[in-house]
Amino acid sequence: MNRVRPNDHWRHEDWSVNIFEHLLAQNQIDLTQYGLSELDAVFIKEIVRGTKDKDRVGRPREKFFLYDVVNNSRSGLDVDKLDYFQRDIRHTNVDATSNNFQRFVEFGRVMRAEPIRPPQPVAGHSGHFSHLFPPRHPRDEASSTEYDYMICYPEKMVNEAVQLFALRYQLHQKVYTHRTVKKVEFMLVDAMVEADPYILIPGSVTDKHPEGLYRMSECVEDPAALSNLNDSVIYLIETSTRPELAKANQILQRIRRREFYDCLGKTFYKRGSNADRSNEEEIVDALLRCATEVQERLREGRPLDTDQEGAGDGIAAAHNMYLTMSPVQQPFNAFNRHDSIPTDDMIFSQDSFAPSVLARSMQQAYGLSRVPTNSSLQGSSQSSDPFLEVSLSREDIIVEKMHIHYGLKGDNPVSRLRFYQKASGASGESQIARQLKESQYETVLPRVFEELAIRVFCRDPRKTKLLMKAFEKWCRDQLFPSPMMGLSQANDV
Repeated sequence: MNRVRPNDHWRHEDWSVNIFEHLLAQNQIDLTQYGLSELDAVFIKEIVRGTKDKDRVGRPREKFFLYDVVNNSRSGLDVDKLDYFQRDIRHTNVDATSNNFQRFVEFGRVMRAEPIRPPQPVAGHSGHFSHLFPPRHPRDEASSTEYDYMICYPEKMVNEAVQLFALRYQLHQKVYTHRTVKKVEFMLVDAMVEADPYILIPGSVTDKHPEGLYRMSECVEDPAALSNLNDSVIYLIETSTRPELAKANQILQRIRRREFYDCLGKTFYKRGSNADRSNEEEIVDALLRCATEVQERLREGRPLDTDQEGAGDGIAAAHNMYLTMSPVQQPFNAFNRHDSIPTDDMIFSQDSFAPSVLARSMQQAYGLSRVPTNSSLQGSSQSSDPFLEVSLSREDIIVEKMHIHYGLKGDNPVSRLRFYQKASGASGESQIARQLKESQYETVLPRVFEELAIRVFCRDPRKTKLLMKAFEKWCRDQLFPSPMMGLSQANDV
């Protein structure tokens, strides 16, 4: 959707409501025959959408806890999460520390609780449903605002609550945003974008669509068309002989052969950094500039890292430094028997080892994990040819800004839960559930609750190495860590 309709603010919750309305109309369902009213239908839609407190009209304020059952906008702990957590743990074999979610259902209790945020006046129930709510006494309004009813849990379950939100982070890290999952996702999106103008889905007849046919990207305009859109379009592309679908078919065949896009690793950034303020398209532009500079430096024979310029011959300097050492400081005297610059065969041989300061000097001078041999240094001009023979374009690069968290971005989601003392002896009406201090469960809390990272993918395998060098340079320019996960691991699962 973001690729073909960038200006549309499409939310799957809104379209779940549209599908609900379509099902009622298509099947001529009268909710009143099932003991439900028009207000109940509004309540169902508000639950699905995750409506804010001030916009709710389906239930009075003292019943707002009902909204927390399916789509909990207050703490994020709801049966929707419990359901898909159990589903995905079962089918992906993720090792969950604790998956006894039934305890949240068994021990959850509706009771008055401390407000999650400073009390704010709630807008009155305006519109044609306002007559359904009796006027409140001012004292009732004040008391309900201070201590609203919420679904609360016993204090003993605070560790389980932390584990539950930690499981959310683990599933996003290990499954939903796993690099191989994202490779396939990006390739499927590319195939769908290529096929979008040529595959038509039947839907409702309208002035804009007099034949009742919709592109895949247009199906969000019509619930009937959206309900007809399913995975069968993939097989339609794969079995089609139409030339206009050839490119989409080629991408799908690459997926079948596991010839995925290359993942060049990821680097981490912090809030407030340039990367945090930049969008993905701006980072693509920066990578293209870095690739151009990498090629220019290779043509001119300059080091790729600007910090290395003017350093001279780092290996020779390290060699001279070694020769100034006293015999006691020299672990071996191999260099005294060689007039040439020492090679990696001398330094990293199994029978001897180089002084750590010498190895660090060589590695710092060339920015390599292993000191090159004399032969590799002499042939460096030939080895750079693959970088010079290709040119990167925007279509080759995919930049993904990752944001994985426990459910409340950088904050502790457990702080939005309310807990009661099970053995206090107080009744549900008299006891007030409260927020627990983090000091009461700090031993199970992480140091941070969110991960901010940037990951880069390359569509064309011929240009992967050049993009990798550009990504490394961009990380150096931003003072970010070098990309994690190198090309040797790019295609593993």
